[in-house]
Amino acid sequence: MTLIPELEKQLHKAATRMKDETEPAPIGKGRLARPVLRGALAVVCGFVVTGSALAATGVWSPTIGKNATGGKAEISATEVPLGIERDLLVLKRDQRAIDRGAAVQKTLDGVGRNEIDGIRTESIRYLGSAPGNSAVILATAETAEAPSAIGSMTGKNPVCVYRPIVAGGTPPGACWSLSDINRNRALASASGPFGSITYGVVPNRVDYVRAHLSDGSVRVVNVKKNYLEIKLPKKLNLRRVVWNDWKVG
Repeated sequence: MTLIPELEKQLHKAATRMKDETEPAPIGKGRLARPVLRGALAVVCGFVVTGSALAATGVWSPTIGKNATGGKAEISATEVPLGIERDLLVLKRDQRAIDRGAAVQKTLDGVGRNEIDGIRTESIRYLGSAPGNSAVILATAETAEAPSAIGSMTGKNPVCVYRPIVAGGTPPGACWSLSDINRNRALASASGPFGSITYGVVPNRVDYVRAHLSDGSVRVVNVKKNYLEIKLPKKLNLRRVVWNDWKVG
């Protein structure tokens, strides 16, 4: 893991602040303006002294994949691409304590390198509870090998969801590109003893979906945190999903 991007980001903020604070203040006739540097210099000097410590504490470094067959995945301190952050509001808010909690860590234990690598830990978000005191999580990464249920396998900068189905099991992961999400193709399915779960990621403009089922009924499902989940018993199958006025599948 490299922390250089985090260091660069902090230095950029300090430099911007220095520029703002050195702008001359309005002065009267015959007076000279003195640049105000004290605060900016304090920021820069303070960062130089404690930069490594700040970077180390600024990037969350959980253990990822300790129970996965593919081995531990690498962590990345790179920024989430602006397009992804723009289209998924769940990533625009700051990370919270629950996003770094024990339930999230339990899910991360089963995420292997053969599925996803270069995980941006600052993008990990808690989406909901899952069996075995684990969590449904969303994260972005540099690369992924997990295929989407609809469409092709993703490469760079995927958005991934891990949704544990049974307690103690390896959480199945599904990854999609931003294009998949905006084209309404970010859906995956998993089966369990109860029936099936269809889950996925939707862009900001979608706040609910209509699930058309095999018995002819239609179920309205609300979207939370850009996340969609439809649970069905064994006797029912999902025929299609309509996002607002757009059909998927």
